[in-house]
Amino acid sequence: MQVKRTTLSLQSIFAVLAASLWLFGVLAEDVVEQDPFSFDPALLLYLHHQATPALDRIMVFITNAGSAAVLIPIEIALATFFLFRKRWWELKFFCVLIGGTGALNFVAKQLFARSRPDLWVSIVAEHTYSFPSGHAMHSVALACALGIFLRRTEMRYPAMMLGILFVLLIGVSRLYLGVHYPSDVLAGWSAAIAWSTAVFLLFPPQHVKN
Repeated sequence: MQVKRTTLSLQSIFAVLAASLWLFGVLAEDVVEQDPFSFDPALLLYLHHQATPALDRIMVFITNAGSAAVLIPIEIALATFFLFRKRWWELKFFCVLIGGTGALNFVAKQLFARSRPDLWVSIVAEHTYSFPSGHAMHSVALACALGIFLRRTEMRYPAMMLGILFVLLIGVSRLYLGVHYPSDVLAGWSAAIAWSTAVFLLFPPQHVKN
C-alpha cells in the first residue's frame, strides 16, 4: 500500500511538472513569434476601467508586498532561522528554490525581451522586461516553499489558502497597474511551479536527517 501511495504521489508530481512546463512553453512560443494573445489587452482594459483612487492605493500596497524589497528580507530571515536551527534540508531546499527562481526570471526576461504593456501610463514605474512576471514567480516560489515546510503540520491548510490568496492578489495587482500582461503572470506562475516541483524532486524531504 505504501509503495502504491508513493507511486501515485510521484505520478502527481510529474504531472504537475509536465503541465506547468507545457503551459510555459505555449506562452513562450507565442511571445517569441510575436503572436498576440487576444485576452491580454482585453483583460487589462477591463481591469483599468474598474480603477478608483482607493483601489489604486490598495493595489500599489499589494504589489509592493510582493516586491523583492519586502520578500528578500523575509526570505533571509527564514534562511537564517533554518541555519541556526540546523535544518539543513530546509535551508538547502529554500536557497536553491528562491535563488534559482530569481536567476531563472532574470535569464528569461533577457532572453524574451518583451516590452511592458503601454495601454496607459501606469502609476507604478517599471523598467525591466515583462516576460515572465518576477512578482508572479517570486510569490509562487515562496508560497510553495512554505506549503512544503508546513505540509505535515496543522497549519498546512491555512498556509495553503493564504498562499493561494497571496499569489492571486499579487498577480491581479500587476495586471490592474498595467505593468504586466496576463500572459506574463501566467508564465510566471507556471515557471515557478515547474521550478518548485523540480527542486522538490531533486531534494526530496525523505532525505532529511535531523
